[in-house]
Amino acid sequence: MSSDLPRALQTAQPIAAALDLEIVVDAAWRERGFGELEGQTLGDLEIWRTASGTIDPPGGESSAVFRQRVHDALSSIVERYADRTCVAVVTHGGVVRSVLHMLGSGQLQMAALQEPPVVDPIANASILHVTIDANGRWSTLRVNDDAHLQGMTTTIDAG
Repeated sequence: MSSDLPRALQTAQPIAAALDLEIVVDAAWRERGFGELEGQTLGDLEIWRTASGTIDPPGGESSAVFRQRVHDALSSIVERYADRTCVAVVTHGGVVRSVLHMLGSGQLQMAALQEPPVVDPIANASILHVTIDANGRWSTLRVNDDAHLQGMTTTIDAG
């Protein structure tokens, strides 16, 4: 499953190819809509506060609406794929941060002996691995795991 935004689909494509799976595209997994601040860099304090969910962006998706969308998307995965043992979702940092907030705040019930997860910062291309038991309690197995990126180099095409 993937967000419908191009950067998520770019990541999902090689994963799907390696596993010989089709990508299920779902806009519910896209990043928060930032309205008038869409496309701005995080250098500005107000944009950073908006991205972190502290304030609502002018003309954009409110924090409450965004959190509800992410909660509904996560719930739909549990229902839709109840017969599966594993589902991968390629999404965005704000969505991951929202899921972690739900776990830490108790909105999503955590399994016994599970510590609330650390929320910030969310590393690009990192893995959040969560499970849900038969009683609807969540466990975090990996948070912000970017070990798969170790030793990789990035080349930027300036052309």
